[in-house]
Amino acid sequence: MAFKRPFNSNDQERSSKKPFSSTSMKFISFTQSSTRNDGTRSEAQNPYKTIKEERYKAPDIDVMGMINPRELQEKRRWMEKLHTTVKNRMNSDRGRGKSMTDNLSHCIQTMKTNPQYVYVELARVNIDDIPRDVKRSFNTLPSEGYVCECRVQGVYLGMGLSVSKAGARDKAIEQSMKVLDNREVDVLAVQRQWKDKNFVDFVLACERDGRRENLPPFFSPPEGTRDFEREKDREMRMKNNKQKTDKPYQGNPNVHHLGPSVTGIRMENFVIMLKPRENPVCILNTSAQFCKMAVDFYFEKVLRGGEKDFLCTVFVEGQPVADARGPKKTLKHVAADSALKCLSKMCHTVVITDSGVDKGSLLSRKEIKHKSVVEQKSTKLEENNVGNKMLRMMGWKEGEGLGQSENSIVE
Repeated sequence: MAFKRPFNSNDQERSSKKPFSSTSMKFISFTQSSTRNDGTRSEAQNPYKTIKEERYKAPDIDVMGMINPRELQEKRRWMEKLHTTVKNRMNSDRGRGKSMTDNLSHCIQTMKTNPQYVYVELARVNIDDIPRDVKRSFNTLPSEGYVCECRVQGVYLGMGLSVSKAGARDKAIEQSMKVLDNREVDVLAVQRQWKDKNFVDFVLACERDGRRENLPPFFSPPEGTRDFEREKDREMRMKNNKQKTDKPYQGNPNVHHLGPSVTGIRMENFVIMLKPRENPVCILNTSAQFCKMAVDFYFEKVLRGGEKDFLCTVFVEGQPVADARGPKKTLKHVAADSALKCLSKMCHTVVITDSGVDKGSLLSRKEIKHKSVVEQKSTKLEENNVGNKMLRMMGWKEGEGLGQSENSIVE
């Protein structure tokens, strides 16, 4: 049974003689263990002690002695053309209404190539290696995200960081466009570190950045190394495994379909939407979508031909139109060209020009009605017309109205 302790004055005296003091307490400093209870390594930092580890710096290499001067000159000439193309695009009306991503992609594709984007998960990257200008837009870095490196023709343009691949790509293009926005640009051969070695890389620079000293190391294996080949094989295996796990192909793999499914519309209703400077396959695809008619390319191997000899037949609404024979890589365009020549003999063709519709040739509904009235007034009955002869036999004369009182229509 609990009871209350009686009050004793000696206790008060004893407590008043030794008041509480923080200086009389002794603290024990514990060192954080490098391993957890399960034996795994602890990655958390010690809050009581900051340990600054310096990054291993790989030995320098002779960059200019490891590259071909002709290759560097070719990359410089190519970048000068891209620089001019980007400036013309950004100063045009069409370029002002587009984003940086659209403008840069359009300019690079105009030069018959495509930009290359290398994505690396943020968890696989050392945060200290990311340049400050890339991390500037974040107060606190996200726990998950991607780092994107923008390259073209083997030249480093810029880098971006975001929580998504699309966002990281746009940030990398934004940094690339800042470099291309300068008066003059140049391609430099520099060294970038991957693991414990330095490798040669080509970098786009400008007058303001100089040699771009804030270049990060390689976050993905550079081209030409064993790690690059391993990473490429790993991506190919992942891609093949993904294709196997996806839904199987529902149709015939030897048939390439354009437009909607077969609806039974007659072939004479097919309209060729001809656009200059467009390949035959695109013209057939545009026409099939416009007419809502099915177009199919059927490929079959020629038994008595060579290894690359195929036969392609073009069907419109299930009816054969034309065929061609040759290598499968270019056979589709040849067959589409033959099909357009055959269809042009029996179908209508609409030519789509780049200038669009001529507004001077357009007529309003009021003008069309007025024009039809004028045409009706200009057409008169001939004298040998049967109706004209019957009216004259009944006493009608030209310029008089119809009826007994002659108050009806005159013409």
